Amino acid sequence: MEHGYQLETDSLGSGPILRNLKNGESIRPESVNRNTIKVLEERGLIRPGKGKERLTLVWRRAKQK
Repeated sequence: MEHGYQLETDSLGSGPILRNLKNGESIRPESVNRNTIKVLEERGLIRPGKGKERLTLVWRRAKQK
């Protein structure tokens, strides 16, 4: 997310993909699953946002307090 990528999932938080914002290239990390996304959200590191497609969430970095 800091290096020009955005994290996308389906509406249930599964199927995470990292997408390069410059060229649209996508990477599917093998070690990341729905529980990883859930933990990052619970710890306040990411927050959900609207994706371009229906039923797609684009995750944003949460603002630090």
